[in-house]
Amino acid sequence: MTTPTTTQANDDPRITSDPVLAQEVPVSDGPPVTEPHLAGKRRTGFPVWRSRLIRVASVAAAVGLWQLLTANDVRAGLRFDTLPTVTEIIAEFGEHLGSHQYYLDIGQSLIRIVTGFGLAAVVGVLAGIGLGRSRLLADVFGPLTELAHPSPDHRPSSNRSAMPAAPFRRSRWCRWPS
Repeated sequence: MTTPTTTQANDDPRITSDPVLAQEVPVSDGPPVTEPHLAGKRRTGFPVWRSRLIRVASVAAAVGLWQLLTANDVRAGLRFDTLPTVTEIIAEFGEHLGSHQYYLDIGQSLIRIVTGFGLAAVVGVLAGIGLGRSRLLADVFGPLTELAHPSPDHRPSSNRSAMPAAPFRRSRWCRWPS
């Protein structure tokens, strides 16, 4: 009879994908038992709340430094005397939220974004179908589309086995070193 095993039940892929933290724990009787000392921790051993607290504190410190430098008109490498303070930006943003023009501008921007994406999708699908179905179009425009897409393999070398290479290297004319 084999001993049943279980892994830590956590949806965070940073924890479960790490082979050290996702060790199987033998269970003899009763319900599955997870490793309680790993619950809520990252690979480095820091609790998740501590990491989030450090991130929030770093942003707060950067905003505080910005306010301090711009309010005192400091000139140190950058001319902070020409930048608005954080409080001026927040006050101006509040005024814009109360105006009708702000929402019209957002609506116009969204219309442009959706229209551009929709047109690009239609043109891209039609071009792909044309290149795939017509040998003449593929011979004329295929090399041009491949030249417009010479992307190197941007994945870190440690992740190359975990991620498929097809989306990153498609060109037959442009080979990048692995």
